[in-house]
Amino acid sequence: MSVLEDRAKPFVLPLVRGQSVTLTDKHQLYVAEWITLVAMVGEYFTPKGIILPQEIRTAFMRNQKPSEAFRIWIGDYVGTDRPFSVRKQRLAIRRKPGPNAHRSLATVFDKRVGGIDGPNFVTLTFSVGPLYAHFFAGLLPEWVDLYSLTLKDGPLQRLWPPRRGWFGTKGLRWPPKEKLEEEAAQTLKSWLNQFMGAESQNYRHNYTFQV
Repeated sequence: MSVLEDRAKPFVLPLVRGQSVTLTDKHQLYVAEWITLVAMVGEYFTPKGIILPQEIRTAFMRNQKPSEAFRIWIGDYVGTDRPFSVRKQRLAIRRKPGPNAHRSLATVFDKRVGGIDGPNFVTLTFSVGPLYAHFFAGLLPEWVDLYSLTLKDGPLQRLWPPRRGWFGTKGLRWPPKEKLEEEAAQTLKSWLNQFMGAESQNYRHNYTFQV
């Protein structure tokens, strides 16, 4: 994967250093590839808890392009808890909403019968300097889109797939106007559980990033 990392490096470094930059669609792809690579490695920190099937990994290694089912956001993190840390969370979204699920999901749960008992989604979050990356993927495509709707651009800017408007994309400007505070970053896990009514397992590991 050295070619992938070398290709992403010129665009990852300004994000890590807090420098101003505008990422085109192609640049966003390169950074998204690198974040996906970190996510793939991060899943193997706990091999028994791997969610993504091998065919998705194989396709990524072959094409070096994130799946359209992946969602990646980045933010300008100003918290203090940011060593080279990786935080992985496995989510189990079931046929019926949990007692704390957001009320708008009740109808969705009733209509969809594709819920899988056991972990079927994974989020992986890491920070390098001010760069905060949040990766989300799962086995039920409709839930990936539903989750995306809950994270509108603000402190977290969607990197992959690039947002498109009526006239294409204007690129992703970094750093964003709104900073990602430590409190908001730390509450992401509990917010996920409350909104989706999901059962989760949380892991945290140290990882040396190659940038």
